[in-house]
Amino acid sequence: MPASKNLALPPDGETGPVPHRQGAPASATPKHALVGTQGQYSLKSWRDASGKPREFPCTVLKFSAEFIKLSGPVTGSVGEWVVAHFDNIGQFEGPITETSERQFAMWIVADLEHRKKIETKVAWAKDTKRVNKRRHERIVPRNPHSIVRFSDGRSAPCQIIDYSLSGAAAFTEMVPELGAVVKVGDILGQVVRRSPDGFAVKFILVQNQQNIEELLLKP
Repeated sequence: MPASKNLALPPDGETGPVPHRQGAPASATPKHALVGTQGQYSLKSWRDASGKPREFPCTVLKFSAEFIKLSGPVTGSVGEWVVAHFDNIGQFEGPITETSERQFAMWIVADLEHRKKIETKVAWAKDTKRVNKRRHERIVPRNPHSIVRFSDGRSAPCQIIDYSLSGAAAFTEMVPELGAVVKVGDILGQVVRRSPDGFAVKFILVQNQQNIEELLLKP
């Protein structure tokens, strides 16, 4: 499903994997809205006593749809596999392409569909005016799968792109009409933006941080 570039949630109060290219430039054009984003990463060669991957804190230095440059306490070596997760933009993985003291660059391994979705997320994050107007932080769920239910009884699977306490954006093949009242998971909302492959809703009621993801992703 191709990604849309028009699903960004409005401000509150407004109605086959790509192969690794050895030596590819790590100095991708900076996406300034993402610089400074904090997250966690793990390296394939670093495991704890139980054999689970060790996680380290990291900060985004540069970000594009193909490369991420990070600072972190452990840099690994060129070619080593990295998995990086950020609450507001999601999870990415791929090989290290460049290292320096407490810094490294990674190539994002993704098929064409996934890379288009990454480009969409980057575009949203760059819209600093929209981000600054939000009263509620946007979060990307680790498990995005949910269901959208229509007032006429129909339903369709959807993938949550991101959500806040007051709304959510999702990809789906059965896109609801603008202004329609739908249930995403178990939360009632009104469609405030749509595109050929997705939609954004504003929840009827502001949700509780403690259980919003459980309700939103409820089958």
